[in-house]
Amino acid sequence: NPQNFAISDLTGGGFVVTYQSGSYVYGQRLDASGIKVGGEFMVNTATTGHHRQSSIDNFGDGGFVVAWVSDGQAPLSGCFVQVFNADGSKNGAPVRVGDIAGGGPGYDPVVRVFKDNSFIVSWSDGPSTPGQVKFQRYTSAGVALGVPVTVDPGQVSTIQPDVVTFADGSFVMAWRSNYIPGAWTEVTVQSYDANGNAVGSQTDIPFDGTTYQGRPSLLALSNGSYALSYLNES
Repeated sequence: NPQNFAISDLTGGGFVVTYQSGSYVYGQRLDASGIKVGGEFMVNTATTGHHRQSSIDNFGDGGFVVAWVSDGQAPLSGCFVQVFNADGSKNGAPVRVGDIAGGGPGYDPVVRVFKDNSFIVSWSDGPSTPGQVKFQRYTSAGVALGVPVTVDPGQVSTIQPDVVTFADGSFVMAWRSNYIPGAWTEVTVQSYDANGNAVGSQTDIPFDGTTYQGRPSLLALSNGSYALSYLNES
């Protein structure tokens, strides 16, 4: 059965949904009324391994980009991105993201598009937890801009990233810090300028003694600020 859904609106109307079904990631475009546009399409190109954890965002021309995890894909596992045209066809080949430590698949990829149709991918590195959250900027064609950046190399582990982008090319990231199984965690937020440089200091969400604080989610607001939500449980 389909699971792990992701959704994005499309420029010009309608939306696109991605999801995992079996060992593959699929997508479906729909119009504003929820009527299917075209048929279901496979996001991943490789058919070896287990493909999961998709994330999606839209371009200004009606196209979109999908990021996902490919575990066990030959010859290399990893997080991948695929650019799609407005008609749902693939634009180029999938691109393996970053430098996943130890050859493992990485996990929790997030993709967000900027106003100029360049995009950013964030993920948690490593073959298994604990890992380190990184980000990489790309052109609209999927060509890497610079090198992957580790958001907080001083931490034992960082996971579960989210990203929100702004019209001036700046962005904000949030992630779960200090992840050690069975121990406390906290959510951390950092602003970046349009060149990917950190602006100011990190903000740690006050830790209230619970054993779990994670799964941050960011939303850009019309006045240029943002909202943050997260899971907090004992």
